[in-house]
Amino acid sequence: MRADLYRLIEEPGWQRSLREADPGDDRFEANIDAARQALAYGPYKYSRPLVEDHDAVRIFTTRDDAAGYRVFVGIKVEPPNVRLGWVELEWLE
Repeated sequence: MRADLYRLIEEPGWQRSLREADPGDDRFEANIDAARQALAYGPYKYSRPLVEDHDAVRIFTTRDDAAGYRVFVGIKVEPPNVRLGWVELEWLE
């Protein structure tokens, strides 16, 4: 059983960002679901500040070696909410 402690809010560009980042494999959706679960439970625990002096704007990352990429999710934490801003992929070599 999982208890969400934060409410996830999709920013206006979130869905477009998802479509643009989607590589077309089945693992992408699972990675996004894992990101959403982690961020709803503990955004400070599972992300790091994008800029050192601004703790609210953060980056969540997950590496999927089987799929060959890393997922980056840009967020802004405004307790009790987490604003989902964008998604990008980095292909692994």
